[in-house]
Amino acid sequence: MKKVKNRYLILILLFLVIGISVGYAALTTTLNINGSTTIDKASWDIHFENLVKGDDSVVATVDASIDSTKSLIEYTVMLAEPGDFYEFNVDIVNNGTIDAMISEVLKTGLSSEQEKYIEYSATYSDGINIEENDLLKSGTSENIKVSVKYKEDIVASDLPTEDNLISLSFSIVYVQADANAKIREKLICKRATTLHTEECTQKDNNYYCSGAGYTTTGSKKTTTITYGNLGTLGADPVSGDAFDCDVNGDGKYDNETERFYFVNNLDSNDKYAMLIYYNNVSAGIPSSSSNFAYNVDVSSYLGPQTAILQLPLSSQWKNVSLFNSYRDILDINDNIKVNKFNYSGYAARMLSLSELEKACGVTVGSYATGELDNCNYLLENTHYSSSSVGTAGYWLETYFSTDSHRLGLVYGHSRDVSSNLSDYSDGCGVRPVIEVSKDNMYY
Repeated sequence: MKKVKNRYLILILLFLVIGISVGYAALTTTLNINGSTTIDKASWDIHFENLVKGDDSVVATVDASIDSTKSLIEYTVMLAEPGDFYEFNVDIVNNGTIDAMISEVLKTGLSSEQEKYIEYSATYSDGINIEENDLLKSGTSENIKVSVKYKEDIVASDLPTEDNLISLSFSIVYVQADANAKIREKLICKRATTLHTEECTQKDNNYYCSGAGYTTTGSKKTTTITYGNLGTLGADPVSGDAFDCDVNGDGKYDNETERFYFVNNLDSNDKYAMLIYYNNVSAGIPSSSSNFAYNVDVSSYLGPQTAILQLPLSSQWKNVSLFNSYRDILDINDNIKVNKFNYSGYAARMLSLSELEKACGVTVGSYATGELDNCNYLLENTHYSSSSVGTAGYWLETYFSTDSHRLGLVYGHSRDVSSNLSDYSDGCGVRPVIEVSKDNMYY
Protein backbone atom coordinates (compact mmCIF):
# COMPACT_ATOMS: atom_id res chain seq x y z
CA MET A 1 0.00 0.00 0.00
CA LYS A 2 1.14 3.48 -0.78
CA LYS A 3 1.13 5.76 2.24
CA VAL A 4 -1.15 8.79 1.97
CA LYS A 5 0.59 12.11 1.40
CA ASN A 6 -0.20 15.23 3.42
CA ARG A 7 -2.41 16.68 0.74
CA TYR A 8 -4.99 14.00 1.49
CA LEU A 9 -5.24 14.73 5.21
CA ILE A 10 -8.73 15.33 6.51
CA LEU A 11 -10.35 15.97 9.86
CA ILE A 12 -12.43 13.24 11.40
CA LEU A 13 -14.48 13.91 14.49
CA LEU A 14 -15.46 10.92 16.60
CA PHE A 15 -17.84 10.65 19.48
CA LEU A 16 -17.84 7.51 21.59
CA VAL A 17 -20.02 6.35 24.44
CA ILE A 18 -19.30 3.35 26.63
CA GLY A 19 -21.97 2.20 29.00
CA ILE A 20 -22.51 -0.57 31.52
CA SER A 21 -26.05 -1.82 32.01
CA VAL A 22 -26.69 -3.99 35.03
CA GLY A 23 -29.41 -6.32 36.14
CA TYR A 24 -29.89 -9.34 38.36
CA ALA A 25 -32.38 -12.07 39.02
CA ALA A 26 -34.59 -12.05 42.10
CA LEU A 27 -32.86 -13.48 45.16
CA THR A 28 -35.03 -15.55 47.46
CA THR A 29 -34.18 -17.50 50.58
CA THR A 30 -36.39 -19.79 52.63
CA LEU A 31 -35.18 -20.93 56.05
CA ASN A 32 -37.14 -23.75 57.65
CA ILE A 33 -35.18 -23.89 60.89
CA ASN A 34 -36.56 -22.56 64.14
CA GLY A 35 -34.52 -19.79 65.66
CA SER A 36 -33.01 -16.54 64.47
CA THR A 37 -30.89 -16.26 61.33
CA THR A 38 -29.19 -13.19 59.96
CA ILE A 39 -28.51 -13.02 56.23
CA ASP A 40 -26.04 -10.44 55.02
CA LYS A 41 -27.55 -7.97 52.60
CA ALA A 42 -26.65 -8.74 48.99
CA SER A 43 -25.30 -5.84 46.98
CA TRP A 44 -25.03 -5.21 43.24
CA ASP A 45 -22.27 -2.80 42.29
CA ILE A 46 -20.53 -2.94 38.91
CA HIS A 47 -18.87 0.23 37.71
CA PHE A 48 -15.93 1.86 35.92
CA GLU A 49 -12.75 2.91 37.75
CA ASN A 50 -9.18 4.00 36.98
CA LEU A 51 -9.39 5.41 33.47
CA VAL A 52 -5.92 5.89 32.02
CA LYS A 53 -5.30 7.60 28.68
CA GLY A 54 -2.86 5.85 26.36
CA ASP A 55 0.61 7.23 25.75
CA ASP A 56 0.92 9.25 22.53
CA SER A 57 -2.85 9.60 22.11
CA VAL A 58 -3.89 12.82 20.41
CA VAL A 59 -5.20 15.70 22.50
CA ALA A 60 -8.95 15.18 22.65
CA THR A 61 -11.55 17.88 22.19
CA VAL A 62 -13.22 16.35 25.25
CA ASP A 63 -11.08 13.84 27.11
CA ALA A 64 -12.56 10.50 28.11
CA SER A 65 -13.91 10.58 31.64
CA ILE A 66 -16.16 8.50 33.87
CA ASP A 67 -19.46 10.19 34.73
CA SER A 68 -20.91 10.54 38.24
CA THR A 69 -22.83 7.25 37.95
CA LYS A 70 -19.58 5.45 37.16
CA SER A 71 -21.40 3.58 34.39
CA LEU A 72 -20.78 5.89 31.42
CA ILE A 73 -17.69 7.15 29.59
CA GLU A 74 -17.84 9.79 26.87
CA TYR A 75 -15.27 11.59 24.79
CA THR A 76 -14.93 13.57 21.60
CA VAL A 77 -11.72 13.45 19.59
CA MET A 78 -10.48 14.83 16.30
CA LEU A 79 -8.09 12.70 14.23
CA ALA A 80 -6.36 15.03 11.79
CA GLU A 81 -3.97 12.79 9.86
CA PRO A 82 -3.14 9.14 9.21
CA GLY A 83 -1.55 7.49 12.24
CA ASP A 84 -3.42 9.64 14.77
CA PHE A 85 -5.17 7.61 17.45
CA TYR A 86 -6.88 7.92 20.79
CA GLU A 87 -7.04 5.10 23.30
CA PHE A 88 -7.58 4.48 26.99
CA ASN A 89 -7.74 1.67 29.52
CA VAL A 90 -10.35 1.41 32.25
CA ASP A 91 -11.26 -1.13 34.94
CA ILE A 92 -14.70 -2.72 35.16
CA VAL A 93 -15.08 -3.45 38.88
CA ASN A 94 -17.50 -5.80 40.61
CA ASN A 95 -17.63 -4.25 44.07
CA GLY A 96 -20.81 -6.06 45.06
CA THR A 97 -21.41 -9.39 46.75
CA ILE A 98 -22.97 -11.08 43.70
CA ASP A 99 -21.04 -12.76 40.89
CA ALA A 100 -21.92 -11.24 37.50
CA MET A 101 -21.67 -12.26 33.88
CA ILE A 102 -22.12 -10.53 30.54
CA SER A 103 -25.50 -11.12 28.93
CA GLU A 104 -25.04 -8.82 25.93
CA VAL A 105 -22.32 -6.87 24.13
CA LEU A 106 -23.50 -4.01 21.90
CA LYS A 107 -21.07 -2.27 19.60
CA THR A 108 -21.63 0.27 16.84
CA GLY A 109 -20.35 -1.07 13.58
CA LEU A 110 -18.43 0.95 11.03
CA SER A 111 -19.68 1.11 7.48
CA SER A 112 -17.65 -0.63 4.79
CA GLU A 113 -16.42 2.77 3.63
CA GLN A 114 -15.43 3.90 7.13
CA GLU A 115 -13.54 0.65 7.74
CA LYS A 116 -11.16 1.65 4.94
CA TYR A 117 -9.71 4.49 7.00
CA ILE A 118 -10.81 3.95 10.62
CA GLU A 119 -9.90 1.22 13.12
CA TYR A 120 -12.14 0.93 16.17
CA SER A 121 -11.83 -1.70 18.89
CA ALA A 122 -12.98 -2.36 22.44
CA THR A 123 -11.45 -5.50 23.97
CA TYR A 124 -9.97 -6.74 27.20
CA SER A 125 -6.58 -5.12 27.64
CA ASP A 126 -4.80 -8.33 26.67
CA GLY A 127 -6.50 -8.21 23.25
CA ILE A 128 -9.08 -10.93 23.92
CA ASN A 129 -12.62 -10.16 22.74
CA ILE A 130 -15.29 -9.29 25.30
CA GLU A 131 -17.96 -11.97 24.99
CA GLU A 132 -21.31 -13.02 26.37
CA ASN A 133 -21.24 -15.14 29.55
CA ASP A 134 -17.80 -13.86 30.58
CA LEU A 135 -17.69 -14.09 34.37
CA LEU A 136 -16.91 -11.14 36.65
CA LYS A 137 -16.71 -12.54 40.15
CA SER A 138 -17.55 -10.50 43.22
CA GLY A 139 -14.54 -8.52 44.41
CA THR A 140 -12.66 -8.72 41.10
CA SER A 141 -12.15 -6.46 38.10
CA GLU A 142 -11.35 -6.62 34.40
CA ASN A 143 -9.30 -4.06 32.49
CA ILE A 144 -10.53 -3.13 29.01
CA LYS A 145 -8.94 -1.09 26.25
CA VAL A 146 -10.75 1.18 23.79
CA SER A 147 -8.96 2.47 20.70
CA VAL A 148 -9.90 4.56 17.68
CA LYS A 149 -7.25 5.10 14.98
CA TYR A 150 -6.94 6.83 11.63
CA LYS A 151 -5.25 4.17 9.48
CA GLU A 152 -1.82 4.95 8.07
CA ASP A 153 -1.34 2.72 5.04
CA ILE A 154 -4.27 3.68 2.88
CA VAL A 155 -4.56 4.84 -0.72
CA ALA A 156 -6.10 8.11 -1.82
CA SER A 157 -9.22 6.40 -3.18
CA ASP A 158 -10.04 5.08 0.30
CA LEU A 159 -10.23 8.56 1.85
CA PRO A 160 -13.60 10.23 2.42
CA THR A 161 -14.27 13.29 0.31
CA GLU A 162 -15.43 15.44 3.24
CA ASP A 163 -15.10 15.73 7.00
CA ASN A 164 -16.90 13.00 8.91
CA LEU A 165 -18.70 13.01 12.23
CA ILE A 166 -18.78 9.41 13.40
CA SER A 167 -20.68 8.38 16.52
CA LEU A 168 -19.46 5.15 18.08
CA SER A 169 -20.84 3.29 21.06
CA PHE A 170 -19.98 0.22 23.07
CA SER A 171 -22.18 -1.22 25.83
CA ILE A 172 -21.83 -4.24 28.09
CA VAL A 173 -24.86 -5.66 29.92
CA TYR A 174 -24.09 -7.53 33.15
CA VAL A 175 -26.55 -9.80 34.94
CA GLN A 176 -26.33 -12.14 37.90
CA ALA A 177 -24.08 -15.11 37.03
CA ASP A 178 -25.73 -18.45 36.41
CA ALA A 179 -24.62 -21.86 35.16
CA ASN A 180 -23.71 -20.37 31.75
CA ALA A 181 -21.01 -18.12 33.22
CA LYS A 182 -17.51 -18.89 32.01
CA ILE A 183 -14.08 -17.84 33.19
CA ARG A 184 -12.48 -16.18 30.23
CA GLU A 185 -9.06 -17.11 28.94
CA LYS A 186 -6.52 -14.39 29.59
CA LEU A 187 -3.45 -13.61 27.54
CA ILE A 188 -0.84 -13.40 30.28
CA CYS A 189 2.47 -13.81 28.42
CA LYS A 190 3.59 -12.70 24.95
CA ARG A 191 6.83 -13.50 23.17
CA ALA A 192 9.28 -10.66 23.68
CA THR A 193 10.20 -8.57 20.64
CA THR A 194 13.45 -7.23 22.12
CA LEU A 195 16.04 -8.77 24.44
CA HIS A 196 17.75 -7.38 27.52
CA THR A 197 21.40 -6.46 27.01
CA GLU A 198 24.17 -4.92 29.08
CA GLU A 199 27.82 -4.03 28.81
CA CYS A 200 30.15 -6.20 30.85
CA THR A 201 33.86 -6.27 31.51
CA GLN A 202 36.23 -9.20 31.96
CA LYS A 203 39.42 -8.45 33.83
CA ASP A 204 42.26 -10.46 35.36
CA ASN A 205 41.04 -13.62 37.09
CA ASN A 206 37.45 -12.45 37.46
CA TYR A 207 34.90 -14.38 35.48
CA TYR A 208 32.82 -11.42 34.39
CA CYS A 209 31.64 -11.94 30.81
CA SER A 210 33.30 -15.34 30.58
CA GLY A 211 30.01 -16.74 29.39
CA ALA A 212 30.11 -14.25 26.53
CA GLY A 213 33.37 -15.67 25.23
CA TYR A 214 36.09 -13.83 27.17
CA THR A 215 38.38 -16.11 29.15
CA THR A 216 41.79 -14.44 28.84
CA THR A 217 43.24 -13.47 32.20
CA GLY A 218 45.43 -10.48 32.91
CA SER A 219 43.68 -8.21 30.44
CA LYS A 220 40.53 -6.14 30.33
CA LYS A 221 37.90 -6.53 27.65
CA THR A 222 34.39 -5.22 27.26
CA THR A 223 31.53 -6.75 25.33
CA THR A 224 27.75 -6.70 25.13
CA ILE A 225 25.91 -9.55 26.76
CA THR A 226 22.44 -10.56 25.54
CA TYR A 227 20.06 -12.50 27.76
CA GLY A 228 17.83 -15.25 26.40
CA ASN A 229 16.46 -15.56 22.89
CA LEU A 230 13.44 -14.39 20.95
CA GLY A 231 12.57 -17.89 19.79
CA THR A 232 10.37 -18.74 16.83
CA LEU A 233 6.85 -17.34 16.63
CA GLY A 234 4.36 -20.20 16.38
CA ALA A 235 6.80 -22.81 17.67
CA ASP A 236 6.79 -24.34 21.13
CA PRO A 237 9.00 -22.27 23.47
CA VAL A 238 12.42 -23.61 24.44
CA SER A 239 14.71 -22.91 27.37
CA GLY A 240 15.66 -19.23 27.44
CA ASP A 241 12.89 -17.90 25.19
CA ALA A 242 12.01 -14.41 26.47
CA PHE A 243 8.43 -13.44 27.34
CA ASP A 244 6.75 -10.33 28.67
CA CYS A 245 4.04 -11.30 31.16
CA ASP A 246 1.28 -9.10 32.56
CA VAL A 247 1.64 -10.52 36.07
CA ASN A 248 0.12 -7.56 37.91
CA GLY A 249 -3.01 -7.46 35.74
CA ASP A 250 -2.72 -3.85 34.58
CA GLY A 251 -3.09 -4.80 30.92
CA LYS A 252 0.50 -3.89 30.08
CA TYR A 253 3.40 -6.10 29.06
CA ASP A 254 6.41 -4.18 30.33
CA ASN A 255 9.54 -5.48 28.61
CA GLU A 256 11.70 -4.08 31.40
CA THR A 257 9.98 -4.99 34.67
CA GLU A 258 7.80 -7.90 33.45
CA ARG A 259 10.46 -9.90 31.60
CA PHE A 260 10.44 -13.67 32.12
CA TYR A 261 12.31 -16.57 30.55
CA PHE A 262 10.80 -19.93 29.66
CA VAL A 263 12.50 -22.68 31.63
CA ASN A 264 10.45 -25.75 30.73
CA ASN A 265 7.00 -27.28 30.85
CA LEU A 266 5.83 -28.39 34.27
CA ASP A 267 6.67 -32.02 34.97
CA SER A 268 3.24 -32.50 36.50
CA ASN A 269 1.34 -30.89 33.60
CA ASP A 270 2.96 -30.19 30.24
CA LYS A 271 0.12 -27.79 29.35
CA TYR A 272 1.66 -25.34 31.85
CA ALA A 273 4.85 -23.37 31.26
CA MET A 274 7.38 -22.53 33.94
CA LEU A 275 9.02 -19.11 33.56
CA ILE A 276 11.66 -17.41 35.72
CA TYR A 277 11.88 -13.68 36.43
CA TYR A 278 14.76 -11.58 35.12
CA ASN A 279 15.67 -10.24 38.55
CA ASN A 280 15.65 -10.96 42.25
CA VAL A 281 12.86 -9.49 44.33
CA SER A 282 12.51 -7.86 47.72
CA ALA A 283 9.00 -8.36 49.13
CA GLY A 284 7.83 -8.99 45.58
CA ILE A 285 9.45 -5.87 44.09
CA PRO A 286 12.37 -6.09 41.60
CA SER A 287 15.61 -5.48 43.45
CA SER A 288 19.10 -5.85 42.03
CA SER A 289 20.60 -5.21 45.44
CA SER A 290 18.40 -7.55 47.47
CA ASN A 291 20.61 -9.40 49.93
CA PHE A 292 19.20 -12.17 52.06
CA ALA A 293 22.42 -14.09 52.53
CA TYR A 294 22.17 -14.14 56.28
CA ASN A 295 18.41 -14.06 56.54
CA VAL A 296 17.81 -17.52 55.10
CA ASP A 297 17.65 -19.92 58.04
CA VAL A 298 20.19 -22.66 57.40
CA SER A 299 20.34 -23.93 60.98
CA SER A 300 17.35 -26.18 60.31
CA TYR A 301 15.20 -27.11 57.33
CA LEU A 302 13.62 -23.64 57.19
CA GLY A 303 15.44 -22.16 54.20
CA PRO A 304 12.41 -22.03 51.88
CA GLN A 305 10.21 -20.80 54.72
CA THR A 306 12.47 -17.78 55.15
CA ALA A 307 13.12 -17.15 51.46
CA ILE A 308 9.43 -17.35 50.55
CA LEU A 309 8.80 -14.07 52.40
CA GLN A 310 10.44 -12.16 49.54
CA LEU A 311 8.26 -13.66 46.78
CA PRO A 312 5.40 -11.61 45.26
CA LEU A 313 2.06 -12.12 46.95
CA SER A 314 -1.03 -13.14 45.01
CA SER A 315 -2.32 -9.60 45.54
CA GLN A 316 0.81 -8.18 43.87
CA TRP A 317 0.92 -10.49 40.86
CA LYS A 318 -2.81 -11.10 40.71
CA ASN A 319 -2.81 -12.32 37.10
CA VAL A 320 -0.87 -15.52 37.83
CA SER A 321 -1.15 -18.38 40.27
CA LEU A 322 0.65 -21.65 40.87
CA PHE A 323 -0.76 -24.82 39.34
CA ASN A 324 -0.17 -26.51 42.70
CA SER A 325 0.68 -24.50 45.82
CA TYR A 326 2.07 -27.54 47.66
CA ARG A 327 5.48 -28.90 46.70
CA ASP A 328 7.83 -31.44 48.25
CA ILE A 329 11.19 -29.79 48.95
CA LEU A 330 13.98 -32.19 47.96
CA ASP A 331 17.72 -32.48 48.38
CA ILE A 332 20.22 -32.99 45.59
CA ASN A 333 19.55 -36.75 45.64
CA ASP A 334 15.76 -36.29 45.46
CA ASN A 335 15.14 -37.17 49.08
CA ILE A 336 12.20 -35.30 50.60
CA LYS A 337 13.38 -32.74 53.16
CA VAL A 338 10.12 -30.82 53.60
CA ASN A 339 6.86 -32.60 52.85
CA LYS A 340 4.16 -30.58 51.07
CA PHE A 341 5.78 -27.18 51.49
CA ASN A 342 3.01 -24.56 51.21
CA TYR A 343 3.31 -21.65 48.76
CA SER A 344 -0.32 -20.58 49.29
CA GLY A 345 -0.79 -16.82 49.20
CA TYR A 346 2.14 -16.35 46.82
CA ALA A 347 1.95 -15.89 43.05
CA ALA A 348 5.32 -17.53 42.41
CA ARG A 349 7.79 -20.02 43.85
CA MET A 350 11.50 -20.82 43.75
CA LEU A 351 13.32 -22.83 41.07
CA SER A 352 14.30 -26.41 41.90
CA LEU A 353 17.64 -27.98 41.10
CA SER A 354 16.14 -30.71 38.91
CA GLU A 355 14.25 -28.10 36.87
CA LEU A 356 17.47 -26.17 36.30
CA GLU A 357 19.37 -29.30 35.27
CA LYS A 358 16.68 -30.34 32.81
CA ALA A 359 16.48 -26.89 31.21
CA CYS A 360 20.25 -26.44 30.89
CA GLY A 361 21.24 -30.02 30.10
CA VAL A 362 23.69 -30.26 33.00
CA THR A 363 24.26 -32.28 36.15
CA VAL A 364 25.46 -30.06 38.95
CA GLY A 365 27.20 -30.79 42.20
CA SER A 366 30.88 -30.42 41.34
CA TYR A 367 31.05 -26.60 41.44
CA ALA A 368 32.02 -26.58 37.75
CA THR A 369 32.77 -23.04 36.60
CA GLY A 370 30.71 -22.15 33.55
CA GLU A 371 28.23 -25.00 33.83
CA LEU A 372 25.41 -22.46 33.32
CA ASP A 373 26.92 -20.83 30.22
CA ASN A 374 24.17 -22.36 28.08
CA CYS A 375 21.58 -20.74 30.32
CA ASN A 376 22.83 -17.20 30.74
CA TYR A 377 19.24 -16.01 31.12
CA LEU A 378 19.44 -17.44 34.64
CA LEU A 379 22.30 -15.05 35.40
CA GLU A 380 20.82 -11.67 34.50
CA ASN A 381 21.27 -9.08 37.26
CA THR A 382 23.85 -11.14 39.12
CA HIS A 383 27.64 -10.80 39.34
CA TYR A 384 27.83 -12.57 36.01
CA SER A 385 28.49 -9.27 34.28
CA SER A 386 30.03 -7.16 37.02
CA SER A 387 30.66 -7.28 40.74
CA SER A 388 28.83 -3.95 40.95
CA VAL A 389 25.68 -5.28 39.27
CA GLY A 390 23.01 -7.20 41.14
CA THR A 391 23.75 -9.78 43.80
CA ALA A 392 25.97 -12.84 43.85
CA GLY A 393 22.97 -14.91 42.81
CA TYR A 394 19.82 -16.41 44.24
CA TRP A 395 18.56 -19.37 46.24
CA LEU A 396 17.18 -22.54 44.76
CA GLU A 397 14.34 -24.49 46.34
CA THR A 398 16.54 -27.61 46.68
CA TYR A 399 18.90 -28.52 49.52
CA PHE A 400 22.39 -29.03 48.16
CA SER A 401 23.38 -32.11 50.13
CA THR A 402 21.77 -34.96 52.03
CA ASP A 403 23.24 -34.01 55.39
CA SER A 404 23.17 -30.21 55.19
CA HIS A 405 20.47 -27.67 55.87
CA ARG A 406 21.88 -25.38 53.21
CA LEU A 407 19.93 -24.56 50.04
CA GLY A 408 21.61 -24.60 46.66
CA LEU A 409 22.16 -21.29 44.91
CA VAL A 410 22.79 -19.97 41.41
CA TYR A 411 26.08 -18.11 41.60
CA GLY A 412 26.64 -15.54 38.87
CA HIS A 413 30.34 -14.89 39.33
CA SER A 414 31.46 -18.39 38.33
CA ARG A 415 28.23 -19.31 36.48
CA ASP A 416 27.58 -22.43 38.50
CA VAL A 417 25.37 -23.92 41.19
CA SER A 418 26.89 -23.79 44.64
CA SER A 419 25.95 -23.93 48.31
CA ASN A 420 28.73 -22.47 50.45
CA LEU A 421 27.14 -19.25 51.65
CA SER A 422 30.13 -18.27 53.80
CA ASP A 423 32.16 -17.71 50.64
CA TYR A 424 29.67 -15.20 49.30
CA SER A 425 29.34 -12.38 51.79
CA ASP A 426 27.87 -10.17 49.04
CA GLY A 427 24.71 -12.16 49.40
CA CYS A 428 22.05 -13.99 47.47
CA GLY A 429 18.43 -13.14 46.88
CA VAL A 430 15.18 -14.77 45.82
CA ARG A 431 14.05 -15.07 42.19
CA PRO A 432 10.38 -15.87 41.37
CA VAL A 433 9.19 -18.64 39.09
CA ILE A 434 5.64 -18.44 37.71
CA GLU A 435 3.45 -21.16 36.21
CA VAL A 436 1.21 -20.18 33.28
CA SER A 437 -1.21 -22.22 31.22
CA LYS A 438 0.07 -22.32 27.65
CA ASP A 439 -3.48 -21.45 26.55
CA ASN A 440 -2.80 -18.05 28.13
CA MET A 441 0.46 -17.51 26.23
CA TYR A 442 1.00 -16.07 22.78
CA TYR A 443 4.00 -17.91 21.40
